[in-house]
Amino acid sequence: MKIKLGWGYDQRYIGGWSSDPKDLETAFRYAQEGLAGNLPPLGKGLGHWLMADLLAIYKRDFDKAMDELDLVRRLMPNDLAPIIGEGNIPVQAGKPEIAIAALKDITPQDPEAMYRFAFLSWAYFAVKDYEKSIEAAKRAPEPMPSYSLVFMAASYAQLGKITEAQDTVKQILAAIPDASLWRRLLGLDRFFEIRPAAPEWS
Repeated sequence: MKIKLGWGYDQRYIGGWSSDPKDLETAFRYAQEGLAGNLPPLGKGLGHWLMADLLAIYKRDFDKAMDELDLVRRLMPNDLAPIIGEGNIPVQAGKPEIAIAALKDITPQDPEAMYRFAFLSWAYFAVKDYEKSIEAAKRAPEPMPSYSLVFMAASYAQLGKITEAQDTVKQILAAIPDASLWRRLLGLDRFFEIRPAAPEWS
């Protein structure tokens, strides 16, 4: 239960529904308390996935975040968690090149390709390879409006292709009518700013 509560506070903050950093503090406390309990393997895997997320975003301890992700891979080798983690944790940790190396050879037929292409698009955006970010987003069998389409729109804008960017924003709003693209981009800026060694964002 505490792991679930931790995820709730974590997602409320990183999803842009809250700007209160105390939500991350609360999520981290629940993650610690949950992992200290007697959890089944699945519970441990989800707990360590949450801890990896929080170590990258909240504690800014990037090496430990990557160690936690390795634990998730061992505990949940066939689950969606390590697939998502191999994409978003390295980018959040300011190491998008790790995500690119892990995801660059995926195909639309691979398991959970929608997620993998979304995070590959994010990783390419993080290293300012906007053409490849767009290409990755387009190759997804299904677009993710809150991820791959956001990075597609932002990449088009970075390349000066404003009409294409606006058309992509229309797709996002059609899929999520109450979405605030600005709020989502602000939420993602938290990830971009956490590591001084990360690429500069414009």
